[in-house]
Formats: sequence, C-alpha cells, structure tokens
Amino acid sequence: MILKSFYRKKSTIIYLTIITLLFLVLSIMLIINRYLEEIKNNYYIDSNLVLIKSNIDYKDLLENYNNITNIKKCILFSYTDDLITESYVNDLNINNKVIVYPDDVLENEEIILGLMTYYYEFSKSKISNILNESIKVNFDGKELNLNLIDVVDNERKSNIYIADELFEELTINNYSYTFNIKTEKDEKEVRKYLDENIDGEVYYLKYELADDYVINEKIDNYISISKILTLVLSGGLLLILIIINKNIIADLDKNMMLEHKLGVKPMDIKKNVMKRLISLHIISFMLSIIVALIISNVIVSRYYIAMMLLVFIFILFIDLIMSLIININKKSL
Repeated sequence: MILKSFYRKKSTIIYLTIITLLFLVLSIMLIINRYLEEIKNNYYIDSNLVLIKSNIDYKDLLENYNNITNIKKCILFSYTDDLITESYVNDLNINNKVIVYPDDVLENEEIILGLMTYYYEFSKSKISNILNESIKVNFDGKELNLNLIDVVDNERKSNIYIADELFEELTINNYSYTFNIKTEKDEKEVRKYLDENIDGEVYYLKYELADDYVINEKIDNYISISKILTLVLSGGLLLILIIINKNIIADLDKNMMLEHKLGVKPMDIKKNVMKRLISLHIISFMLSIIVALIISNVIVSRYYIAMMLLVFIFILFIDLIMSLIININKKSL
C-alpha cells in the first residue's frame, strides 16, 4: 500500500525517469569502457603468440591453466624451397622455422602456405603459376616433398598447413603447442608459470603490423578519457541522487507526520522511507540496464552484470546513507 501510493504521484514518475536516465548514461559508459578494453585485448592476442617445444606432453598442464587460451598442437618445419622466398615463410625468431598446423580438408601429401599479408601481396602475381608444384620442407632433418595446393593470406604471421594424417605421423614423441595469453596484464604471471613448469624451449612471438603502435596508442587514449568521464559521471550521479532523495523525503513530510500521529514508531517510519527509495533506485537501475543493452546491442555477460551491480550497490549505499543522515535526522519525529 505504501509503495502503491508512492508510485501514483507524478513527482515519483519524474524522479524515476531522471534516475533511469542517469543510470542509463553510466551504464553506456561502462559498456564503452568494456568494449575498448576488448578491442585492446584482441589486438594483444592477435599480435602475440607463445610456442613451447618439448619432448614432454604438457597438454593437460596448459589446459588447466586459466590465463591462456587457443591452445593448438603444432610442429616446426624449415621451408627450404624457392617457389616462395624463404624469408617470407620461415621465422627468424624460432630458429628460421615455420609453425605447422593440421588441416582436416587436405589429403596426405598436400600442403598450404599461409603468408603474412605483406608477403602475400608481394607473391600474389606468381601464385597461380606455382600451384600443384612439389615443394621441399624439412622436419627434424628429414626432407619432405609435398604438393602445394594453395597459398593464402594469413594476415599477421606465416604458417604451413598439412593433412591430419601426416601431422599425426610427425607428432609422435613431439609435443609442441602454441597458445595465446588471455590479457596483457597476465603476461608476467604466465612467463613465471611457464619458467617453473615447462622443460623445453619457450618462444614469445610478436607479430606487429606497421600501424599497430598508432592504433594501440589511440585505443589507450580513448580508454583513459572514457575512464575519466565515467568517474566524473559517477560523482555527478551520486550528487544528483542525493539531491533527488532530499526532495523525495521532503515530499514525504506529510506521510511521515501522519504515520507519526498514527503511532508508527520512528524506526518503522524510516524503514518505510527506505522501502520507497530503494524500490525507486532498483526499478531505475533495472530499466537503465535493459535500455542500455538494447541500444548497444551487446550480449549480456556475467562480467558486465557483476560490474554494474557492484557500481550500483556502491552508489546506492552511499546515496541512501547520506540522504537519510542529512534529511531524516532533521525531522523531529
């Protein structure tokens, strides 16, 4: 009954609209922050790769470690042919070798070369002339002649792809894996973990394009600006909410006086005020989240909901406590 009469007032609907809009702006800013962080992290994952080479199978150890992702078994070839320039394929950072992955579409003697975009563009004009040619690669001192069926744009790094059957044959007693570190802030911890647990060679490979530095710098600037704006908005939101709460409590003067005359205990009167304020904030918060998700067209993630709930609980707690201290204690009930 208390809440029903409270929400019949036009002033309550106005306050509900204002608070919802305030929470909506803050929600969108937090979504933007999250989106920028994801863009930055995607750049990091795309441009960084870890390779381990060992005679021990560390698959279970890697899969049970939360800070890495995209774990793939691989082997290393030395590309020794001249159909494509050798330096376009082999990587000096891994002893002039190239990482090889399986491809379930390929037949046993077939091979695909994946070239970094820069090298692919240089080689594009002659690709049609070298398809179905036999190319030479070297694996652990053994020369293999495989049939080149395609050369593809592999964007940041060069790789080789061979048939599953041949890959399984070559990986007997050979346990090499590549994977990505989930976030840049995890890199130090991952390096320490691998140093302590891996008996073999570990390579930290970077595949940066010419404009990566500029792009990352811009993203960092956007993130800094977005975080500052979010802090300013949070402070402004808190201040406005306190003012709104003060006005709501002032509007409830007659109700509180009536409840007092009817013999309602002062503590119960305060509880009734709290019920009105908390319900108003919760409804506003839920409406703002729904609208923000519709506007931004993002998938609801546990991370985002948890983050928003923490922000909401913090603001609500400070807001209500300060409002009640400032206003209700002034009443002589």
